[in-house]
This record gives sequence, structure tokens and C-alpha cells, in this order.
Amino acid sequence: MSEISEQIIDELLEERLPSHPVRVWYDPREKYRGIIDEVSEALEAQDVNFVRYDGSYLELKAELWQRDPDIDEQWVFYIPESQSDAEWFKDIHKLGKLYRPTVDVSNDPAASYLVERTDRIPDDFSEWGTDPEQLEKAFFTVLFSQNHYSPRDFLVEFFEQPGNYIDLIKRYEQEDNWRSILYGEYGIGDAMDPMEVAKGILFAEVEAGSPIDRYSELAATETNRAADFCEFWQRNATKTYLEYTTDIEDNYDLTKAVVDSESLDWHSDAFLGIDEGLLHLCLGRFDSVPELDFPNEVPAVRRVVQRRMDCFWFHDGRADYWSVLNHGLRVIDKASDAIDSIEAEAYSTEELAEEYTEQWWEIDAAYRNYIQSASSLIQTIDGLEDARVVITGFYTRFLKAINRDLADKIQSEPVLSSPQTGFWDRYVEANSGTAIIVCDALRYELARELVDNLDELDAEVSLDNVSAALPSITEVGMAAHLPGQLGLDIAGNELEVTVDGEPMDIKDDRVSVLETEGFQVEDLSDVSTAPATDFESADLQPLVVYSGFIDKLGENLDNDEQTLAKATDHIQDVERVVRKLKTAGYRRFVITADHGFLYTERLPDELKIKLSANPDVLKRRFAATKGLPVDDQSVITFEPDDLRKLDIDSNGVSLSFPRSVACFTAPGGNMRYFHGGISMQELVVPCVSIVSEAEGAAEQQFDVNVSFPTAVTNNIVTVDIEPDGQMAIAADRTIILKATADDREVCEPKEVTVQHGATTERLRLKTGQLDDASSVVFEAIDGETREVLERQRAKLDMVIRDDGFDI
Repeated sequence: MSEISEQIIDELLEERLPSHPVRVWYDPREKYRGIIDEVSEALEAQDVNFVRYDGSYLELKAELWQRDPDIDEQWVFYIPESQSDAEWFKDIHKLGKLYRPTVDVSNDPAASYLVERTDRIPDDFSEWGTDPEQLEKAFFTVLFSQNHYSPRDFLVEFFEQPGNYIDLIKRYEQEDNWRSILYGEYGIGDAMDPMEVAKGILFAEVEAGSPIDRYSELAATETNRAADFCEFWQRNATKTYLEYTTDIEDNYDLTKAVVDSESLDWHSDAFLGIDEGLLHLCLGRFDSVPELDFPNEVPAVRRVVQRRMDCFWFHDGRADYWSVLNHGLRVIDKASDAIDSIEAEAYSTEELAEEYTEQWWEIDAAYRNYIQSASSLIQTIDGLEDARVVITGFYTRFLKAINRDLADKIQSEPVLSSPQTGFWDRYVEANSGTAIIVCDALRYELARELVDNLDELDAEVSLDNVSAALPSITEVGMAAHLPGQLGLDIAGNELEVTVDGEPMDIKDDRVSVLETEGFQVEDLSDVSTAPATDFESADLQPLVVYSGFIDKLGENLDNDEQTLAKATDHIQDVERVVRKLKTAGYRRFVITADHGFLYTERLPDELKIKLSANPDVLKRRFAATKGLPVDDQSVITFEPDDLRKLDIDSNGVSLSFPRSVACFTAPGGNMRYFHGGISMQELVVPCVSIVSEAEGAAEQQFDVNVSFPTAVTNNIVTVDIEPDGQMAIAADRTIILKATADDREVCEPKEVTVQHGATTERLRLKTGQLDDASSVVFEAIDGETREVLERQRAKLDMVIRDDGFDI
């Protein structure tokens, strides 16, 4: 019940009716129409007869004389006409007294709207009944369900339900005031047509952020304010924003406008077509600029890319191509610098390895990220392939430059860093609480990413490297981790690997050695899915955890280009295992690999080497022979004495390798993913060390209830979180909220600290990633162990329009 209703009821019951039982209430402008039902119901409950004029004074009189001819009861007559117009009611009026509410309300129609909503009027407008300025502000504040006067919020709400608001604005005769608000704030003239209002806002944003003025006639005059509103609208009502922009853009070719301007200096992001036009201009540079001159073009294109990655369309997942270009430009920029440095400096093999581990690994990471982002693009974009030729060209030149230089020097300087054969003595301690994780083909740049992920762990995390044993293949690298003398031999047409003379060609052989040394051996996939309690024990037996995931991905690269990108997912699995074992009590970890790998485009024929001799063992990246070594100028050969310098007893076996990124003509494997040869990417093996302080008994974690939606109808979804059960006064727990659709992330992961009391969090979904999805999977993940606490699949019930584009 409104405050005015309560005041009128109190006046009638306590002051007016007790002094005279008949009251006549004239309301010619129907200012109180909205509260009459409330007043009537309250008075009737107190045995007061409340009668409303409904076109017939005769009926009013008849009701009084028939029900109460002696006027023994109390009566209130409400007449929505003026007293002078109520000539037929004079006789009854003379029997009673006039009632005028003491609360003063303006005659403006807006007041009749507010009378029944006084509980929703902010205190700032307490004089709304008599102050016209406060009345106008109070009307629109209440109309648009706000708690303060904010034209920006009013307009966002207006776009959500324009028909409903237009009806109310007209009904209460507020068209002029609404026009005045929009004109004063944004310079918009037509306030009652939502599409015209949207055009004015959007093209004003274009006007404020573009080098042309071709849309000035469509734009609102306050361009900077319109641009600020546009940004607010994008964030707070994304679905509605997309509906308007898509409909408007259908009639205006923004892409062509950008291309015609031939300018990269566009800051506007009102329309997706602006991004598409800028992409067209950027990709045009890849086609028009000579490839070797392209590094000079990188700064200008990078400025555009970085600017667009800050814009709405990128964050909404509809312009992911900027991420592709960002990684690609990073490849070109860093690769060209590295090539120049390699050509200008006389590096030793150790210095090459040092430069690689300090900075050049970033080129491999950038190229992997480039491949990943290009493979995951939803849109098909003409012209992106031309960019790929340039980007891949620079990456390949970098690989050739560093690895040609390495091959030229490695025979005389075979040590890049500590040999892998010394891994056991240097890194392994068979102590309680130790876990060693060995990942097949964990390349150095992937280990760097793992270290970044573990950086906030409550432990000391460091990264070192060793030189992979030759040849850098799984059997040799895995055996090199074990205690004892690494040996090679040839049995038939296969390379045989031994430790202290015992064959180590299969995993069971290595497991036997490790168990003899006191280690429990597990597969990473098994540890990843097992609860942490499975590894809790008084002695915390030392563990060796094996994973062959990355190498298996590599073998399938020809069939699925995205498999290389999935190596990143494996890094998250390794991180999860570390966190889980740390929770179980393990305090020291070493994460390493058997070898790295090369990843290039499919090798052309000129990089395929056909040996003149027939070695005993021939693989894509190495050949082995016992007796006379391969004598070919196109290869580099390590004879038994050379291998002995690397602490490898080859038993007379010589190893030959193609230079740089070339391969031997041999059956097997695909032509993109390689290991076994002489390259920085294959030979630099990461060793991640993690040491945490001894901990007492783990504190009992309280449970958390997380409620995700079961259906998604908007890009902003709410998640309810509540602690469950007893928790210490100072306790808290960190969880991470994620959302995916078809195995791709559709929102930025959100970290939440759960403390006492329930809370509600909001996730903002990227609508551009939802167009071809039917559902969204929400997950709540423990911030410490990375275990999934709650998972909910929600039906996607939100229409997002996206027709794609070609440029």
C-alpha cells in the first residue's frame, strides 16, 4: 500500500468521518485513480460505505436511500468530476461535507502514475507532488524501475520493452519530457521510435570513433555521450544490443565503408562490420607487402589488432580472428628478430640453448597459439590463408636458422646443457612425499606455460633444462631418466635401448627398475581421475607418473590439425595432478620429458633426404648403423666416440641426422610432427622443480553448494553459491566458475572466494561462441585441487543471429 493511500485512509477514519458521516470526494483530473481500489478496500473493512460515480448520479442516490435512509452509517462518495459538473448530486452533497486530501499532488498526469507507487519513489524526490522537476525525474525513475535518476539506465530499459514504455509514456502524457531527456543527453530528436533512437546512438558512436563523417545525418549530436552509452549498452544488455545492431547493419554496409576509407584509424565498435572491414584492410597488407619486408608493417597492423581486441565484438566471441592475427604477428615479430640475431652473432651451442630458453621459446609458443586460434575459428574468412603463408614462412625460416646453426656446431660442441643421462643423480630423490611426472614430448615452451599456471601455488617453482639423449625418441629419452649406464645397440632393423646392459625398450622394463628403487608407478590419466584420498598415507610412497598424451596427439596431426592445440589441455591435466598430490601431502615434484618435438607445415620434397647408403635403422629424423657410418654431406653423424661424450655407450652404433628441419625419406609418421633429430625444439628438455614446505594435517574443507541455471536465455547468467555445513570463523574457499559449449570456453573463468553466507555471482557468456551450440556446460572447480565440484548442462534457449561473412 502506498504512503498516500495510508494517509487518506487515516484522515477519513480518524478525522473526517467521525465529525460527519458523509464525505464527497471530487477528483476531476483523476489524480488519485491509481489508489482508489486500495482506499475502498481499507474503508469497507472498517464498515465505511465507499461508492464510486460511474456515469449515473441517480444510482448513487438510490444506493444511499435504499441502504441507509436515516443515514446512520458512514459514507464516502468518490466522483471523478469537478463539483460544478456534479449538479445532479447537490442534494446529497448538502447532507455531507467536501473531502479534500491534505496530501498535495500535482495535476500533471505523471502524478496519477506515481500516487499508487509512492513506495518506489527515491527519497531524493520527496517533493514530487508539488515540484515539477522532481515530478518528471520521479516519474521516469519509477517507470524504468531504477533507484536513482539515470537517463543511461532509462534508455537501456526502453530498448528492452519499447512498446510497453511508449504506451505508458503516452498514457501519462510524458512524450515531451522523454524527448527532452534524450535530446539533452544525446542530441536525439525522435524519442518515440526505438529503431530511430538506436540509429542515432550507434551512428553517433561511429561518428565519434571513425575517420569519416558519412553517417553524420543519422547520428545523434552528442557523439561522445552516445559512445559512452553504447559501451554501457553492450555490457549490460548484450542480447538486445545485438538485435538492434544486426537489424540496422543489414541496411548499411559498414564493412565497405571501412574498406573504402583505406584507413586503419577506426576506434568505433558499434557494428561488427567495422571489425570486418579493418580485418580486410589488415589481411590486405599480407597480400600487398613483400614477405621479407613485412616485419616493417607489423607495428601498424599490431596497433589495430590490439585496439580491436579491447572492443566489444572480440570479447563477445564474434571477432576471434583478431586473436589469430595477434599470435601470427607475434610469430613474425619475434622470429624476424631471432633470425637477424642468429645471422649476426656467432653463438656456441650452449649460447644458442640459452637464448632459446630465455626468449626464443616464445616463437614456438606463439606459433602453437596461432595454429590453435586459427583452427578454432567458427567463421570462414577469405584471405586468412594468405596471412598464414607469411606467418608460417617466418616461423619456418626461424626453425631453419636456429637449427642449421645448431647442426653446424653440435658435433664439436655436443653439450647444450646438462645431459639427460644425469637426470637421476641430479633430480631424483626416492624420499617420502616425492612425485616425478614424465610427459612424453613435453616441449620446453609447454613447460613454460605449466610453470605460469603453477606460479601462484604455495611452493617454490623453478624451471631448468637438460639435453635430450640421442636420438631423441621415446625409448631413449625414457631410459635416460633411469639410474645406470644408457646404452644403444641394433637388433635386426630396430634400435635397442639398454640401461646397464638390460633392455629398456618397453614401459614394463622401466617400471621394474623404478619399483626396485622404491617408486610406485602410475599413469597420469589414472591419477587425474582418482580422488586425492587415494594417495594419502603415512609414508607417502614416492611416485613416478607417466603420460604419453602429447606424443599420441602428434602422431595424429595429419588427421586433425587441432590436436596440437590440445597439448594445452594436457598441461592443465598435469597441473591438476600436481595440485591433487600436493593436497594429499606430497611436497616435492619434478616434471620432465623424454624429448621435445618439431611442428612445421607439411615438408616439401626439397626437405626430404634420400640416403645413398642403406642404414640398419631408418626413421624420419635419424638413421642408425653399426659398422661404417653414413657418409653423406646432407647429414650430420655422431660416431661412438661422439656419443660417449654425451655419456651414451653406443656399442659401435653411429647415429646420423638430417640438418635443420629436413627428414629422411622413410615410411611411417605424418609430415608435420617430428622428433628424434637434431633441433633445439627436440633436444631442450624441460625440468620443472616444485618444492613446498612441510605441512601439518590438512584443514577440513567445508562443502559448497553451487546452483547453475538449467536453461540459458540471456548472455548474463547468475550462479548461486552457499557454504554447506560447519566452517571456521576465518575459513574461506576458492572456486573457479567456467562455462563451455562444444568443448570451447564461452566465458572468462571467474575466481570466487566463498566465505560465510550465500552469494550470487554473474557470468557473462560470449554470444558469438554460442551460435551453433545447443547447450552450455557450467562447472565449479576447486581453486586448490582443480577438481570439479559441480557440473550442470543447461539448455541454450537464446536466439543469437549470426550470418557469418566473407571478405
